[in-house]
Amino acid sequence: MDEIVIFKNKTPALLECVEALCRMSGERLSGFCCRVLEFMVEGQKNIKPLFSESEEKSLAKKLKKENVQSVVDVVEYIFEQFAYHSVTKDSMEAALKDIGVTEEGVQSFIEAWAAGGKSYLNKVRNHTLGGPQVLTNISYDSQLGVSDTTGPKHEPNSVLQLHLAEVEGGETLAEDTVSLRFTHEQLYDFFKQIDTIQGQIDGI
Repeated sequence: MDEIVIFKNKTPALLECVEALCRMSGERLSGFCCRVLEFMVEGQKNIKPLFSESEEKSLAKKLKKENVQSVVDVVEYIFEQFAYHSVTKDSMEAALKDIGVTEEGVQSFIEAWAAGGKSYLNKVRNHTLGGPQVLTNISYDSQLGVSDTTGPKHEPNSVLQLHLAEVEGGETLAEDTVSLRFTHEQLYDFFKQIDTIQGQIDGI
């Protein structure tokens, strides 16, 4: 049986954020991952900040040029893929090493998943059985291709954030945010598809 490839699209942005994560100590990275996963389970991303102002400043210094939110988005993406593929410990370890996570970093992710993975899987299963989510807001963040004088220039990109809510009987039961990262070309193609969908809706 062929091994499942969990991270098929290893974009430069993904690999850069992984490299930034691995600059943390194992203990700090484990705490970081646990905090992100806890918020994913509780659906509190849009209710209260993930980190305090002082924590975010400290993280920003450690991550250097990488945006803290971009790194959080990557950690969320990694855990979402773990849930989608129902990974075993061995496949999780192989997938993380495949995107450049260090041995110490791999153990940090495994520890976080051992602590909160079951709760997140239960949430995903329950959410799948629930009703559709409602789009409540859209926000975006454009990031320039900044690099030092000796390194390669990074391609500018935008992060489009779709703010969603699960609503029943006029009451908001849960909120979530889906982050989509686009290069200029990808964003152009995305909006072309949206325009096509809008035309099909108008024709109904």
